[in-house]
Amino acid sequence: MTTSISIELNTPTNSYLSERNKQFYRGHTPVVHPLYQKELNNSVKAITNFLTMSILNQAMYLRKMNIYKLSAEKCWNNKSNNYTFSEAKECEEVISERDSVLNNINDYVKEVEVRINDAYEKEVKYSAENSTRSENFSVEKYEEDHRKFLLKLNFVYRYHFYFTAKRLFIDALKE
Repeated sequence: MTTSISIELNTPTNSYLSERNKQFYRGHTPVVHPLYQKELNNSVKAITNFLTMSILNQAMYLRKMNIYKLSAEKCWNNKSNNYTFSEAKECEEVISERDSVLNNINDYVKEVEVRINDAYEKEVKYSAENSTRSENFSVEKYEEDHRKFLLKLNFVYRYHFYFTAKRLFIDALKE
C-alpha cells in the first residue's frame, strides 16, 4: 500500500489586487463589498476626526467665548433684568442652545460625511464604467477608481473641508 503525499507550496503572489479580488470581490451583486466600504468609512472617520480636532474645536472655542461674553452682558450683569442666579443660568443655557452658529459647527461633521458618501457614489460606485450590469465592467477598473477616490479624499477633500470650515466659522467670527 503506497500513500502519496502532496505538498502545496504557498508561493506568494506579486499581485495584491488579484489575490484580494479572489478573496473578497463579489461581482454578481451591485453591493459594494464590505472591505471597500470599511476602507471608505475609515477614511471618512479620519477626515472628520481631523476636522473636529483642528478647525471645529477652534471655531467652537471662539464661538463659546462670544456666547459667554453675550450671556455676561444679557444675563448676569444686566441691571434691568435683575435675574436671580438660577434665572441667569437658564438665560445663559437658552442663549447657547439657540445659537445657530454653534449648531452649524456641530452639524458640519454630518454634512461632510454625507458629501463624501455622495461623491463616492457618483465617482466610483454608480459611475457608468463601474456598473456591475455593464458589459465592459472590470474589477481592476473599480479597484483603481476606489483607490483614486481615497487618495483624492485624503489629499484634496480633506483640505477643501478644512478651509471651508475656516472660512465659515473662523473668518466670519473675526469680521
